[in-house]
Formats: sequence, C-alpha cells, structure tokens
Amino acid sequence: MIIAPVIPIFVIIILLVIVAGLSLFCLINKRTRKMRTLRRIIIALLFIALLLRPAFGGGHAERDLSNLNIYFIVDNTGSMAARDMDNGTKFRYEKVTADIQSIIKLFPGSKYAAISLDYNIFQPLPLVNDADTAYSYAKTIKPKNSTLSSDSNLSELLSYSTERIKKYSERYPERKSLVFFFSDGEDTSNATTIPSELKGLVSGGAIIGYGSLEGSRINKIEYDGTISENSYARERFASTEHISSLNEKNMSAIADRLGLKYYRRSGWGDLFDDTAKFINSDAIITRGSDIADASLELYWIIAIGIIILLLFEFMSIIDMLLLERKAAK
Repeated sequence: MIIAPVIPIFVIIILLVIVAGLSLFCLINKRTRKMRTLRRIIIALLFIALLLRPAFGGGHAERDLSNLNIYFIVDNTGSMAARDMDNGTKFRYEKVTADIQSIIKLFPGSKYAAISLDYNIFQPLPLVNDADTAYSYAKTIKPKNSTLSSDSNLSELLSYSTERIKKYSERYPERKSLVFFFSDGEDTSNATTIPSELKGLVSGGAIIGYGSLEGSRINKIEYDGTISENSYARERFASTEHISSLNEKNMSAIADRLGLKYYRRSGWGDLFDDTAKFINSDAIITRGSDIADASLELYWIIAIGIIILLLFEFMSIIDMLLLERKAAK
C-alpha cells in the first residue's frame, strides 16, 4: 500500500497526535466513555486516513506519447442539424462527433484542441494531452439556435484557427500540427478565404465534407437547444424551407489550398482506419516516457465509512432532541 497525502504530512501527524490525546482522555474519563464518543473518534481517524489518500498497487504504466498536435476545426452552425447522414438516420453533427472520437483513437497520445463556429468563433477545447477530455468535448457538439447556416463564415473560422495554431506552433516548435476541418461547406461569404500562412503550419490532416449533394431540410433548433423532429428551418425573410447541400467545390478548394485531402463523408465506412491517410507515418514520433499512475485508490471506501458513521451520529442527535422535547412536556 502507498500513500499520497493531500496536505503536508507533518500537519497530518499533528492532527493524529491531537486525536490520540483526546481519545485517551475520553477513554480514561468514565463520563465520556460512551459509544457516541467512540464513534466520533473513529470518524476523526477515518478523516485523517482520507487525508493520507491510501492506494493499493503503487504501479505505473507507460503511456505512448506522440509528437502531434491535432486541431479539430468544427462548423457547428445551424445547417449541421440536417439529418442526411448514414441514409438519413443521423444528423451531420452526430457524424462529426463520431469521427472526432475515431481520430482520437487513431492518434493516441497526441495533444488535442478544438476551434468551433456557432454564434461566435471560439476555442471550446484548449490544447490538452488528455484523450478523455477530448472525448468529452466531442459529445458536446450540437448546433445552437441560429438562422439557417446564414451565420456560417468559414473564412473567419479559418482565420481564427490560423492564429491559434500559429501560437501553439511557436510554443511547441518540435511538434507536428494536424488539422481536421469538419463542415458542409456552406459559407455566407462569396468565397472562403484561407490564410496563406496556414498551409505552412500544417503537416497533415484532412478536409471532411458532411451532407448530401442533393440537399436536405434542416431540422429546426429550438431556443432551449432541442432539435425538432417535425419543424424545419426556413429561408431568411421567406416562408420556404431552406435546403442545405454539401458544397464540395468550396471544400475541395480549401483542401487544395492547404495541401490536404478532401473526403466526402457518406455511408457507414470507416474513414479513420489508417494514419497514412492523414500524415506520412515517418513524421510520427512516439515515445513511452510518460508515466501514468496505475494505483487503485481507496479514498472512496473511507469516504463511505465516514458518511455511514455520520448518519448514525445524525440519528443519535435526533433521538437526543426528541428525548429533551418529551422531557420538557
């Protein structure tokens, strides 16, 4: 068994000495030698044990790390609420979520970041090396209430992404940057502008298009965030339903400008089955120098014991109050 104290060990020793002294006094004194006193002593000792943070094992596991920074650039505007993926069984944004999770599995040990566009352009996920955190972010992807995809400005999204990737590249010059851009290609600007310096920052990745070429209605997003099953978004200043289709021309242009491959995301096929599709395998460097703790924590067992004893303490206080009230009557 090992311990990993949450406060300095000398403080815990002082607390232990105080509790031991009080315990000895209570046991010697006949007036305090009661079950209630013993219970409180046990609670105090368990609390000190909790501060020690005991664990079994003490083992460690090597975790492979790579030299990759992976950036997910996500178009999360209203048009991604069209249900035309996997033969009309999935929304576009649901497919994006699944694909991001597949990329995390394909490139374990990397650092992950996300930049998103809905009402605004922002970075919901800073650059982290925690796959669980990146997974959790992917599950939160869902278009916000907006007017169709008329709020889609992919030029601004790519410009902001370039700024963020540039800063991270300056901070980690030894790492390679992979960009995965997820969108249906609809853009409110006349033509998507791609910052010229972005290509020089990118070592690999892909431009991935979502949606059907024939187009689909966009399920209406309510103000509470729910997506309607029977209502659909309409054209701005018109009563006709908006039909959103995959703009492959725009997506291909972005891919060509960045020197990346463009993939149309359709069907159930596993696109993310080979790292060589997205970066030259020779450019990926992995190492096992990161040591992860593999111990079995026991604090939760101690916490349960404290809670149980506190419940008995609470019941004894209630009984005492009831007896005092009965005696007063």
